Amino acid sequence: MKLQLETLIRILSDNEAVDKNITFLIINNFTNFISNKSRIVSYERIAYQKELLKQLLADGTLKSTQSLREAFYFLNYNNDNFITYECERLKQNIENLQSKTQKIIA
Repeated sequence: MKLQLETLIRILSDNEAVDKNITFLIINNFTNFISNKSRIVSYERIAYQKELLKQLLADGTLKSTQSLREAFYFLNYNNDNFITYECERLKQNIENLQSKTQKIIA
């Protein structure tokens, strides 16, 4: 898993098409998971992290921020920082709309 994580970090670091905030979220998630020795981890949690890493390294997933977000939604990625990131992104998108009608529809 560490080798795959190193590959993921290298790919994300070189990729300009992916938002740096989401890159930080991904790296932080795996780094905390691997380095936290005091927490008891279930087999289910390990399997989820492995599947997440596998999906992120799959062809096309790391090509853009949108494809990463889609992968997170597909895997039901409920990380607090990702949810905050998405709320801020949606809030900003709504604020950029001109009329109240557009904001309601969005």
